[in-house]
Amino acid sequence: MNYIERLSEPLLDYTYPLPRYAMLGIFRGTVGRIVDVILDHEHGSRFPYSNENKFTKLEFDQHPVLYQKVISLSLKMGLDLPQIFLILTTPHAESDFSSNSDKKNPQISIPTIYAKNYPLLHKSQVDFSVAHELAHAFHDHRKQLSLFKSAALVSDLCAFFLFGVSGPLILETCFFTPLEDYIYRKQESEADETAIKILNSSEGAIETFQSEIEMNQRGLPKGFIGDLTNTLISLGKNLYPRPKATEIINQLKDLASKALVKLTYSSKGNRRDDHEHPLLTQRLEAAKSFRPV
Repeated sequence: MNYIERLSEPLLDYTYPLPRYAMLGIFRGTVGRIVDVILDHEHGSRFPYSNENKFTKLEFDQHPVLYQKVISLSLKMGLDLPQIFLILTTPHAESDFSSNSDKKNPQISIPTIYAKNYPLLHKSQVDFSVAHELAHAFHDHRKQLSLFKSAALVSDLCAFFLFGVSGPLILETCFFTPLEDYIYRKQESEADETAIKILNSSEGAIETFQSEIEMNQRGLPKGFIGDLTNTLISLGKNLYPRPKATEIINQLKDLASKALVKLTYSSKGNRRDDHEHPLLTQRLEAAKSFRPV
């Protein structure tokens, strides 16, 4: 990594959150928070979205070992027996596991690609991801978020009547939107910690975070600043010849796609556009610090 790229790293880290807070603040400060509360209620009541093309209920005879594992983890956490769904598409990231985070009626969805390979492949990663999602239900995270969003909506309405349109805009931009991101990250850390403790092993967490970091780092373009400089010089020298201009335009398109990747991923493998999870490097360090009982 050259000097310019090293210098740009901390600047890029602020590229996503600040404009995002401004845009979400404007949206939520108008009608967005009302929409957010309604969608949150719909998500909880209709999980997994009543979409038969994407989800199917997992029966015991389909994947008995995986089914027993989910039930075993649920019992360890003192949860009611969850409904288990398979995602019929073939996603591969840990974040594709999901749950309704409802303590009274836990439901969890698992990517089919993991279910088919279990227990031959990714067993520890699947165990961690399942335990992580069940931990959200154990801590009743959806209820916590619903209460927060409802409180934010009431505060926005009060601010509107007291200060006019600017009241909820300022409140959402400067307070509620950053606070909501913090709550999401805190819940994810809490779910990580609970999952590792229930499994009494951090192996799955370490494998999951390490593989995601390595995947993100592999996608980063090498020598991006040099390529951009050379292309701009070529564009200046050959602005008029049509064939050469077409070639340079294609190079610029390629560089634009690389720039988006560069903007999204840090050199350490963290996603800059993921505001609802702690940094992968932070989650990895926390997992490594665990000592089994």
